Amino acid sequence: GYAECSNDLSLSDINKGILHTGDLGYLDDDGYLYIIGRKKRFIKVDGKSISLDSIENKLKSFFEDIIVIGKDEYLVIINLNNYDEISLINIINSKFKIRKNIIKVFKDSLFLMSSGKINLKYYAEKYLC
Repeated sequence: GYAECSNDLSLSDINKGILHTGDLGYLDDDGYLYIIGRKKRFIKVDGKSISLDSIENKLKSFFEDIIVIGKDEYLVIINLNNYDEISLINIINSKFKIRKNIIKVFKDSLFLMSSGKINLKYYAEKYLC
């Protein structure tokens, strides 16, 4: 589990070798672990379960400053760098077969938590409610 104080580091394996983090990943042939997403970052659009992390990673090969959130009714792209909205929508439509009319693009600034991670809760409260 997670150590909350130095005494926790001396505890035995209280989780019996399993730590439920919510992370998704895989081991390669050399035994290296790759984290590729989170269980919570899936939505069901048009009857298909899609990974928001997968879409975000694919978009980042074209556009650096993009955040992807969504709920089952629609997908939201947070455009942090004034990219062309139509280009974003067309790439998502062609790569993931998601209908254009359920993709929403918003221009916004980057908001981080005190930990330095992207504040996804901020964007969800602003664009998914």
